[in-house]
Amino acid sequence: MNFAKPYTDLREYIAALDEHGKLYRIHKEINKDTELQPLVRWQFRGGIPEHERRGFLFDNVTDGKKNRYNCSVLVGGLASSEAIYSLGLKCQPDEVPDRWIYALDHLIPPVMIDHGPAQEEVHMGAELLAHKNINEFAIPISTPGFDNGPYITAGHWITKDPETGQRNVGNYRGLIKGPARSGLMAGTPQDLSAQ
Repeated sequence: MNFAKPYTDLREYIAALDEHGKLYRIHKEINKDTELQPLVRWQFRGGIPEHERRGFLFDNVTDGKKNRYNCSVLVGGLASSEAIYSLGLKCQPDEVPDRWIYALDHLIPPVMIDHGPAQEEVHMGAELLAHKNINEFAIPISTPGFDNGPYITAGHWITKDPETGQRNVGNYRGLIKGPARSGLMAGTPQDLSAQ
């Protein structure tokens, strides 16, 4: 199976979304706790045809206490439509199932490195709480009035089995429980719960 070169990073993928007309850039101030997710949800509940759906990139994010965040929030950038999902995999929609079958049959072992682009900013130890802790990031409330707090809804969590050393990267929903604590929503048959 032939594969296109993957995106270098999220920034390159966001540029591809923009280039293909699959991204709304929202510069207006938006409250992550009450407005952000409901705005995105309108495209699913408001009758917008799937081929017209887009991801949303918010760059002026606040919260209910008027705190400002020095980051952007991308919502719906991975799977708001079949076209967006296919763009992320750099393939045609009818090729998606074969890509998944191939990927599951050809797992790639992780390679540990000392540095890389994903480590542009690292907080460890005593410094973990120095930058507003996990609240440094504009993590939205998915369903205002129903969720019990902000959730990382498409986080990639890296775990390591303490007995075998085997690593797993999974996409799980994580509830922010404290300054340096989150809980993961994982259940059978997800890999995290099976380890």
